[in-house]
Amino acid sequence: MPRGVGVAGLQSQARRMDALDRREQILACATGLFESRPYDEVSMTDIAEAAGVARPLVHHYFGTKREIFLAAVHRVADLPPRALSELKDVPPSESVEAIVEHFLSALARHERLWVTMLSMTSSGGDDVRAILRESDETTADTLADLLGFELSGQELVTYHAATAAFGMFAREVAREWVVEGRLTRQQCSDLLVATLRGALSVMG
Repeated sequence: MPRGVGVAGLQSQARRMDALDRREQILACATGLFESRPYDEVSMTDIAEAAGVARPLVHHYFGTKREIFLAAVHRVADLPPRALSELKDVPPSESVEAIVEHFLSALARHERLWVTMLSMTSSGGDDVRAILRESDETTADTLADLLGFELSGQELVTYHAATAAFGMFAREVAREWVVEGRLTRQQCSDLLVATLRGALSVMG
């Protein structure tokens, strides 16, 4: 037994892990439902049944359907740890293409959920927009690391402004692919790579 941790402490840790695992299970089931049905056709009862838990437990962990949807948005918008480790093995000369490919692959895997997200950001949805902006900042930091940028002061402000603008542009391009059907995935990739390279060119 670890020093300083009694039986009660170990039991508490076990319960804590069980709670985290249960929350993750519910979120995974909810994400699957939001990916397979329109937002308005998913209920908290549906989520509880899919997760095999009582509906009050879903409310306990997430509160409302909107809150669990926002947690699902976090889940698909953030760069997962595996992707981060893979990106760090990418040569700097290929990092822009790698970031764009990750974005398009994530969008293809979670297309219906992304369609809902894009729809919400165009009709209010400040909470969804805030999550996506946070994801943009994480991606920007990852890209700066891949490219070996060492930025501070006004350079850092300019860089984050450029990448934030690119994030909004990328989602509009994505809309043209998955919602409007006016662009192919390859056309999206070519456009996003060229635009991101252009945005980064001001960094020298």
